Amino acid sequence: MKKYLLLFFFVSFTLNAQTQDDAFSQQKKFQLNPWDNINGYRFALNSLKTVELEASYVLSSWPIKDPGYGGLIMRYQYLSTGIEYLRVDRKDVYGVKFAYENSWTLFSAQIGTDYLFSDKGSQVRLMPKVGLSLLGWVTLYYGWNINLLKNSALQPRKHNFILQVTVLNF
Repeated sequence: MKKYLLLFFFVSFTLNAQTQDDAFSQQKKFQLNPWDNINGYRFALNSLKTVELEASYVLSSWPIKDPGYGGLIMRYQYLSTGIEYLRVDRKDVYGVKFAYENSWTLFSAQIGTDYLFSDKGSQVRLMPKVGLSLLGWVTLYYGWNINLLKNSALQPRKHNFILQVTVLNF
């Protein structure tokens, strides 16, 4: 019980240190605001059995000020939109993508939706992903596709490993 209580106090003091300038001030050091002009670009690659390439523009909630502790206990979010190229069953497939990513410390989760098209048909898919991240800069994701058009000739693989790199403009 003492271990859990100690862990609770450690986490609560750490989170409190990130949100207040001092113990008497209610002014926050930083806010998770995706409109602070800390935007950037994202590039992703999956080439295990099929090739998937992605290039996106990213809106970020990366804080302008350092929240303390070197940013190791920091939560940030990304909104992105971009284009994709896939090579599925010897077919060239192109797509547009919209995604939301939420990261905390070394863990990251993303939900994306894609509209894919080729000369053989089109596909709409959802792709939830979970992964390990190096402060959002480099992330290794495991994702699974949920193909919404079951009758389409275009059926991307169900499971993917994706290496993603995000470059922000500070």
